[in-house]
Amino acid sequence: MDTETPPPPPPPPPPELGMVARAVQRLVARNDAAAAEGDHRPFGIINGMAAFEAAGRKGAARIGVGEYLERVHRYAGLEAECYVAAYAYLDMAAHRRPAAAVASRNVHRLLLACLLLASKVLDDFHHNNAFFARVGGVSNAEMNKLELELLTVLDFRVMLSRRLYDLYRDHLHKLDAQTTPADHVKAKQQQQQQQQPEELRSPDADEGDGEVDDDTHDVRHRKKLPNGGVLHDWSELMANGAGKKLRSLTTLAAIAITLVFAWKLLRAPQEQPRRPRRRVAPSSSNTSSRSRPGALASTDACSSADSRAHEAINQLFQPVNLTLEQLVRHKLSEGRRVTCRLLGVILEETTPEELQSHATVRSSVLEVLLEIAKFCDVYLMECILDDESEEKVLSALSEAGLFTSGGFVKDKVLFCSTENGRTSFVRQLEPDWHIDSSPEIVHQLSRFIKYQLHISPQQTERLAPNVFSSTSLEQFFGGLDQR
Repeated sequence: MDTETPPPPPPPPPPELGMVARAVQRLVARNDAAAAEGDHRPFGIINGMAAFEAAGRKGAARIGVGEYLERVHRYAGLEAECYVAAYAYLDMAAHRRPAAAVASRNVHRLLLACLLLASKVLDDFHHNNAFFARVGGVSNAEMNKLELELLTVLDFRVMLSRRLYDLYRDHLHKLDAQTTPADHVKAKQQQQQQQQPEELRSPDADEGDGEVDDDTHDVRHRKKLPNGGVLHDWSELMANGAGKKLRSLTTLAAIAITLVFAWKLLRAPQEQPRRPRRRVAPSSSNTSSRSRPGALASTDACSSADSRAHEAINQLFQPVNLTLEQLVRHKLSEGRRVTCRLLGVILEETTPEELQSHATVRSSVLEVLLEIAKFCDVYLMECILDDESEEKVLSALSEAGLFTSGGFVKDKVLFCSTENGRTSFVRQLEPDWHIDSSPEIVHQLSRFIKYQLHISPQQTERLAPNVFSSTSLEQFFGGLDQR
């Protein structure tokens, strides 16, 4: 009777996995304790790493860092160097976003994205994003978003020199040597307290999204915090939270009412005391003639007071001259990521064939671009025919000063060979705004992008409700009436 050969056992975890798990677990415990004593708000949502935060209705994942890394190793079989590189990426991301602390709400997604990048950089053969998503317990779309967010935080600089790799490896060995056996037992207990009631599914068991279920908490248990405090049952926490929200709303309502009354009081004109009228005897013509100059003087005083009031009102309601920075912020509706085509928008040229001979940056658009780059993550992209065109475009942008003082990065200037490639760039980056001169591309992206700006020399009809039109980029930001 033929028997199936059992699958080979997974490779044993390398020592680097344990060192990284203990180092990260120590960092998470310290940051969670600091958050419990101070601000309770999620770090990343405020400070630039919102993609790694757990969903709003879900708490932190209940699986420990060590068990999570062992699960990834059991299915992905990563090399030991990948764990050191992943720790380096995590450390660099924490330094680039110092306020977005590595805590229990984001550590699992952050580690998963770091391991994915490390595998792609170091391994000759690596698994795709869908496989890592199933192993890590997230959806494929979220895995793509996590990878792009981490690349943006690292500024796409993922290559580690030999010296930098050795520094991080020696640092891990030093941290592990300072850890006592008692610390190992304590870390193991903390990981067991955070572990989920049900084990994560095997990546081969389901081809769906594979979302980790963090809502299987038992409300009868209490959870110890790293600083020694105790969280009571969820019903008490929900009652306290509802009371705090009610008090906050009451305070805001009282402040709003006070401001409205103060504004009305200041806005109300002060009434001038009226001079009592003199009674004029109808039978005395002399008395009547003496009363007329006083009446004329009173009329002149009223007219002068009215004129001063009109002048004050006109000065109050004069149009405010907004700065270019204020105009850009108003137009983009506080968007944070912008993608923009080069031809016909930033460059004088309008076709890829012209780029083969020369590339010229429009001087009138530089000021607007610099203002956009101050508070937006800007990606420039274009379709070219050869490598010489790419060099000419980069040289023109560099000579215009965009890479030196403008906040632009050469790695965020993307090139492709087809129009479909530019469309794919935009859909993968998921910007808040896309600026393009091709009506076909704008029409295709109108279903996926929140806002778009169509640049056309001729005034055209609006392609979609979320698409704006203008003859140039600087004209669109030239005044509020162009919106």
